[in-house]
Amino acid sequence: MTPADDPRPVPLPPGLDALPAPFRVIGYDVLGSTNDTAKAFAREGAGHGLAIWAREQSRGRGRQGRDWRSPPGNLYLSVVLQPDVALERLGEVSFVVAIAVAEAIAGAIADPGLVRLKWPNDILIAGGKVAGILMETESAPSGGVQWLVLGLGVNVVSAPVGLPYRAVALAEYGSRLDCAAMAAAVLIRLDALWRLWVDDGFEPIRAHWRALGHRPGDRLSVRQGEGTIEGAFVDLDADGALVMETATGPIRIMAGDVFPVAPASCSQVG
Repeated sequence: MTPADDPRPVPLPPGLDALPAPFRVIGYDVLGSTNDTAKAFAREGAGHGLAIWAREQSRGRGRQGRDWRSPPGNLYLSVVLQPDVALERLGEVSFVVAIAVAEAIAGAIADPGLVRLKWPNDILIAGGKVAGILMETESAPSGGVQWLVLGLGVNVVSAPVGLPYRAVALAEYGSRLDCAAMAAAVLIRLDALWRLWVDDGFEPIRAHWRALGHRPGDRLSVRQGEGTIEGAFVDLDADGALVMETATGPIRIMAGDVFPVAPASCSQVG
């Protein structure tokens, strides 16, 4: 089965053809967008666990419709998921996927301690963005969400330049994995964390995130539309909100672009 407007699939590299059920991969040389293809499969009834992988994208995108540069050699993967949870818990899925990506990356580089998560689901190495996640959903006719697609991009061999933030690639930090091996590592971790989430809920996922996320007291700036909020990180609360202490008191943030704030430098007068 392949959507009519997409090219024919290609044979899978070793490792992508033997994943834990229900995860399975369809691979392509070039797609416009792995998310768009995954959504087409989902509409045709492909079901939970189908992953679409492409060596290159011509129309990749990130959050809020931003372009995602997609040269060959990096990882472009989208996964169809059908969580059997209440609508208000769907946001937890992006944390599950982000942790899976972060832990796979930590296992691939020379110094795993350099890997951090930036709320809610950006993955950093030594402060530079190495991966990002895009979640898209479709409503069921009876209400609620019929399925969701989690798209992820990982800078495996190269990082884009000219961005408003620093981007890095795995190869800069000692990784020898190619994009297919990284895809397999991510899906294996996703399988384990998905089962943990289904069986035990969000609390153990929250514990994984807190181990990799911001440290208490880290100064953060959150951009929401035209406004900006600055404060100190306090915690990830039980529903995934970012808790910050600001000049006017503690606040909970459910959406926004987060940026670390560098400590003010002090000059000594002698």
